Amino acid sequence: MFSSVPKSNNKTYAEATRATNVSLLHTDITPTQQENTDITRIHQTRIYRSSRSAGAFLFDIISCKPHYYDQKCMVELKKQHPNVHACIALSEGPTRYLEVYVTPANVSNDIQRNGLNFPDAHLRVLPCKAINERAQIINLKLSHLRKYSTDLKRV
Repeated sequence: MFSSVPKSNNKTYAEATRATNVSLLHTDITPTQQENTDITRIHQTRIYRSSRSAGAFLFDIISCKPHYYDQKCMVELKKQHPNVHACIALSEGPTRYLEVYVTPANVSNDIQRNGLNFPDAHLRVLPCKAINERAQIINLKLSHLRKYSTDLKRV
C-alpha cells in the first residue's frame, strides 16, 4: 500500500533509549558490552534486606516465574556463573528471590555487571547487594502523612 514511501534509517524513541539506560542511583552497575538479541527485558532488582553473611547479591526472580521455578533458576545461575559458591531461594511476602554468595577472591566473576539471563523468559535480572545487617530500614507510606495548611500550621 505504501511501497512508494522510502524507509527511514532513524530509530524510534524506544529503540534509541533502550541502548542508553543508565542508573543515576546505582553508579556501580555498568552496562555490558556484549549484545544479546534473545534478551528483550532487563529487570533491576530492588530488595532492601540484609543477608545471612556479608557480600551477598539478591536476584528478584518473580518476573521469570511462568518459565522458571526456583531450582531451574539455580541451574541457570550455575551455568552462567560457575564460581558462585552458595545460593538460597527465599521469599518475602509475594517477592521470590535468590540470595547468592560469591567468593571475594574471585575477581573474574562478573555477576554484578552481567546479572543472570533467562533465555526462555527473554529476561535479564541484574542483582542488588544486600544491605548491612546493622542498617535500619524505615517503611514510609505517603498516605499516612499529616496534612498541613499553606501557612504550615497543622490542620
